Amino acid sequence: MKFVGAGQGPKALIGEWVAGEIGRALGLCVPELVFIELDGAFGRSEPDPEIQDLLRASAGLNLGMGYLPHATTFNPLLKPSPDQELASNIVCSMPIVTNVDRTARNVNLLIWRERLWLIDHGAALYFHHDWGDFLAHSRTPFARVKDHVLLPVCDLATRGGRAIPRIIA
Repeated sequence: MKFVGAGQGPKALIGEWVAGEIGRALGLCVPELVFIELDGAFGRSEPDPEIQDLLRASAGLNLGMGYLPHATTFNPLLKPSPDQELASNIVCSMPIVTNVDRTARNVNLLIWRERLWLIDHGAALYFHHDWGDFLAHSRTPFARVKDHVLLPVCDLATRGGRAIPRIIA
């Protein structure tokens, strides 16, 4: 469950929901996203005051994500690697939703039932936290794609002397 009262606030939940549904529309594996109503009385017996504060601040509508039992974190050093088409499609989705995650430091990818699943889109659509420079940034390439953990697996094309992922679909 993603809590509306967490430090990133409701905009992170919006990013999570919109980017997750865009990923699903693109044919990528994203756990089901649902809205969950959290009762204000939930967690009153929680002994940790920080968790109590979070639960109190999150009373009302929150976002839940389907649980993938026994899923494991994707590790780019382990074989087999995802196929080039899937890797390319995932990497190409990153600039669409301006997701700054999916780097070696924070892959946010799980292996479940032998498929690669995208999780935690809370850092996506980061521009909606500050609309001031949105138009200027919308005209520049999304440079953070160069750090994507799946970039080495992608089928690459060259444009203007730069390697870019090629969608093979």
